Amino acid sequence: MAAPAEAKAPEWEPEVASPVGVSTTGRPIAHTRELRMPQAQCQNHQHRVKCSNVIFNSGIWAEHQLQDHPYLDRLAKMLPDVMLGARAKSTVSAYSGAMNRWTDWANKYGKCVLPADSVDIALYLTHLSQTATSPAPITKAVSGLSWAHKMAGVPDPTSASMVLFTHEGLKRKLSKPIVKKEPITSQMIRDLVDAYVPEGRRGVQNLMNIRTVTMCLVAYSAFLRFDELSEIKLRHLNFTEKGVEICIPSSKTDVYRQGRSVAVSKLNTPTCPVKMLEVYLDLVQVQSEQFIFRSLTKTREGYKLREGNQPISYTRAREVILESIV
Repeated sequence: MAAPAEAKAPEWEPEVASPVGVSTTGRPIAHTRELRMPQAQCQNHQHRVKCSNVIFNSGIWAEHQLQDHPYLDRLAKMLPDVMLGARAKSTVSAYSGAMNRWTDWANKYGKCVLPADSVDIALYLTHLSQTATSPAPITKAVSGLSWAHKMAGVPDPTSASMVLFTHEGLKRKLSKPIVKKEPITSQMIRDLVDAYVPEGRRGVQNLMNIRTVTMCLVAYSAFLRFDELSEIKLRHLNFTEKGVEICIPSSKTDVYRQGRSVAVSKLNTPTCPVKMLEVYLDLVQVQSEQFIFRSLTKTREGYKLREGNQPISYTRAREVILESIV
């Protein structure tokens, strides 16, 4: 076993696994490199750990697992986390899940996991198409396999003609006509405010209704994606005489986390997002480091924010917003 890690040491450490490890060449192997993660994150990242065991014991990693100098060895242990950070966590999670499903299928039929054979991948994609209802699972599998091979430093089999033509053929087979979603209009926003916060009952506040209306008004007026809206904390808001400035620390289009600021102006109408945001914040009384849009708990008096500083989930937000505008 490896010696206890020093303070601030990277979480990647080589250690001896069970007698039989992950097979990446169609044969059992005796030793693997495992990913040690904080206990609170282990359950949420099991698929990432499994995928990492395959990638970081294959290709260039198998050739350079141990360095001849202690400092270089410590640097080598940092490389996996550094390379995984080249993509967003959600992307790495999606790719890892795709790679894990391929690993299970390949082991079941005695195929080489990594590096994979292009014919085996074509067979696997055809297998996925038997239950797929859209091209998404096929494309996700190809993207995950391509990513894993590049991470392992081995040739990418998904660029082979066999895989390219299979992928394209299945996309054509499973594709369906695009049904565009109807955009939310300003009239829908006005109807939402009139229904949930009637003009004559502005003093009678229902926290669930106020939260729904506030999320819609802020997202609509600031052109925010859900992940940008849900990650807003109280400290990200700067109220001024003209409105409010919202700091967006990270977003899909800001991969290097440089951050940006969005200004939302006050309006002299019932649909003013700034006034509604002020009403909502007065009701919830959140702290500086807390997310302002969180799940609610029903009480005898009405609703209150749920304990624990967790933003509202996409699924729940989608439910309440669709219920309100449909």
